[in-house]
Amino acid sequence: ELAKIDEYVEQVLYYARLDSFSRDYLIQEYELKSIIQPVIRSQANYFIQKNLRYEIIGEDQRVLTDAKWVAFIFKQILSNAIKYTPDHREIIISIEKNQQGISLAIKDSGIGIPKEDLSRIFDKGFTGSNGRLSKTHSTGLGLYLAKSLAEKLGIQLLAESIVGEGTTMTLFFPILNFYNEKR
Repeated sequence: ELAKIDEYVEQVLYYARLDSFSRDYLIQEYELKSIIQPVIRSQANYFIQKNLRYEIIGEDQRVLTDAKWVAFIFKQILSNAIKYTPDHREIIISIEKNQQGISLAIKDSGIGIPKEDLSRIFDKGFTGSNGRLSKTHSTGLGLYLAKSLAEKLGIQLLAESIVGEGTTMTLFFPILNFYNEKR
């Protein structure tokens, strides 16, 4: 319960900082795994309680971003994956690179999001039919914050879902051509 309260307080603090984002970020090159692995470790108790397995697939990739904000975004997505995945299932985290950029995908084997809710999951306050389930305690803030912060960082946040099979949330870091050009 204390961990849940801590996460709610963290959400509120990030929400409060949303308007002053431009004064609170530092763009540098980071290895993706150095950002996501501490977040995964912070959620270890939930993985153990629900007997969930996770796997990270793909080579580590370097991205140009702010580690603190990406860690917060990733934590929102991962905590949803854990929350909506039944016990004894798995969450797959994959890292892929193509010519357009780098993808970080979090694929759960959970309950999925109904098609009629999918287009609204990033709306502030939207909890959907899954979030109204009494034991999940959804605030409707997590994915809204994740999407808002991702946009401010130039990262695309995409969602795909099939009810009864699971949801995949993908963070796409586009390659910045001007940064990579030889001068």
